[in-house]
Amino acid sequence: MMVLCIISTAAICQRYYKIRSNTIGVWNTYSQTYDWGTKRYVEMELTMKGKIILISDDAGSAYVTGRQLLNQDKYEYQQYMWEAVDEKQRTCNIKLLSPKINGQTTGACQLYVFYNDFAYMYDVSFE
Repeated sequence: MMVLCIISTAAICQRYYKIRSNTIGVWNTYSQTYDWGTKRYVEMELTMKGKIILISDDAGSAYVTGRQLLNQDKYEYQQYMWEAVDEKQRTCNIKLLSPKINGQTTGACQLYVFYNDFAYMYDVSFE
């Protein structure tokens, strides 16, 4: 009975989202910004469970978030950023950016994974 309760609680605490597209950005030292490539339309899933973020890509991307670096809730957007470690134990930063229309979130967001010289951006749908 105890095991069933733990499994049920873990399943309830997980959240699943659809990833509609992704792109890769390369750090441009001249402009000090990422140069983003062409969007690639995909059908992947994003799973969030506590501090763990899983992406159903070919690499089996997994991130464990740590200290929160950013927490902004503005009229135009809401964004959060954390320090993280990926499945290969590389450090990175994870950012969730949710646009708003008339002060209300839209049901979509972008998930960014920033490394020193490259980044990934995923278009996520909450619906």
